[in-house]
Amino acid sequence: MLSFSVAAFFVVAMCGLIFANFFSMKKEIAFLEVANTIRSKCFDLRRHEKNYFLYEAVATKKESELLFKIFNELKDIITTTPEFSKSEKLHDLNNLLDVYGKRFETIVTTVDLVKLNMEKIKTQNENDYYLLRLIYTDHPDKVSTYLLERHKLAEDSDLIVQLRKLDSDIISLRKEGERILNLSNELDKKGREKVDLEINKSQTAIALFLPLSLIIGIGSLLLLSTNIVRQLNDFKTQVENMAKGNFRIVYHESTEVEARDEIGIIKSTFNEMQKQLFERDMEIKKKNAELLQSRKLAAIGTLASGVAHELNNPLNNIYLSAQVLLREMKDNENKFITKIIGDISGQTKRVRGIVSDLLEFARGKETQLAEVEINRIITSAYQHTVNIRPPQEIDFIHETVPSEIFMRLDMEQIERVFINLFNNAFDVMIGGGQLTIMVKLIGEMVSIEISDTGPGISAENAEKIFEPFYTTKDRGTGLGLSIVYGIIKKHGGDITLEPKAGHGTCFKIVLPLESKGEYHAS
Repeated sequence: MLSFSVAAFFVVAMCGLIFANFFSMKKEIAFLEVANTIRSKCFDLRRHEKNYFLYEAVATKKESELLFKIFNELKDIITTTPEFSKSEKLHDLNNLLDVYGKRFETIVTTVDLVKLNMEKIKTQNENDYYLLRLIYTDHPDKVSTYLLERHKLAEDSDLIVQLRKLDSDIISLRKEGERILNLSNELDKKGREKVDLEINKSQTAIALFLPLSLIIGIGSLLLLSTNIVRQLNDFKTQVENMAKGNFRIVYHESTEVEARDEIGIIKSTFNEMQKQLFERDMEIKKKNAELLQSRKLAAIGTLASGVAHELNNPLNNIYLSAQVLLREMKDNENKFITKIIGDISGQTKRVRGIVSDLLEFARGKETQLAEVEINRIITSAYQHTVNIRPPQEIDFIHETVPSEIFMRLDMEQIERVFINLFNNAFDVMIGGGQLTIMVKLIGEMVSIEISDTGPGISAENAEKIFEPFYTTKDRGTGLGLSIVYGIIKKHGGDITLEPKAGHGTCFKIVLPLESKGEYHAS
């Protein structure tokens, strides 16, 4: 009942506004007709004024009579208009017409006097008389100048005084005529604007109230008939999704409004339960993924440990034998054999390093925590890297905020992290480049960004960069970053490969100030 009452109110209000607007529009249209008539008459008034001065010698009486006729008609229209008492512009126009009429009467009188005095010129020079008579009403200033120079009339002569007065009155008359035209145009413009405004009001009322009435009426009906069914259908869909293990929640903007009724309260409570189930489901999936990864790493570690043990003894024997042979061949002149034995020794040493990495990856190492200053570890790791590598043109930039940050870490393991990352950076910046370290203290965590200007890592490789045995190098085990990842996780931190605009690679390490000991890597 309330909804339909509101809709009916809007319909009645719309009809009332349109009805009232109809009378207002009728009034404004009547005023517009008057304003248009006034404007047209003002144009006629100016036209006869110009004709009077242009063709005075031919049609003086006719043009002045027509001008005064239009003048009187204008006065009658203005003073009999109902809006005359309220319109300031109509008053101004009426007053200006009074001044204009008096001015024109004065000009007609002056023209008659000039005519009489011009007869004297005819006796002196008949040609000048007829020529001057053609232009004295349109250009009295030029005629007076001509008479002063050619006919030597005195400055205070009646004809010169009358011509100058005529020139002054004509200029004033034309200005007043322009003002009359401007005022009539303004009246016409104002009338059109008022009519347009009333039309817009009607259009707005129809465009606003009619759709509102329809929307409220139909909307109320639909809301009443479908609200409960829709909510029950939504609730049914959610229950079915939950039964299938799909805990996705769709948040509606209308949840708060729906919560005001009984079904809405049930849905709101059910949504909260579904949200908690969804979060638990995601946590279980995450834990399962971590468990799978841990089992995978454990299996790889067991395999790596067995292989490393099996390889270690033969490699040691080969290495020692190669060293003995090198000593024995020290004085031998056969350089080719000496070189081959040296290669055997070098490659055996490299394989022993790989086996060592395998063992470290498989076994891990307990963290020995102590309070250390992180920037000193970074500097030491960089110096160690520079000392064991061939010379390269690398610009090392190390920035830290604050200047010293003390943390509880395993110094040896963290140094190993930075040495591995620095070696990787040096490997990709063959022709030189820039290595930038940014260390920041953020609350209880320390952020360390290690950036280089190498060729960068593709998106495809970035996804697998921390996986064991995955490498993009021609020579390498693919264990370096896996070991780095494990060390950081043991310290309760995280390491990620950050996207970098242009070329280069950026690793971001986040570590707690106070490591608590062994953490399980995820």
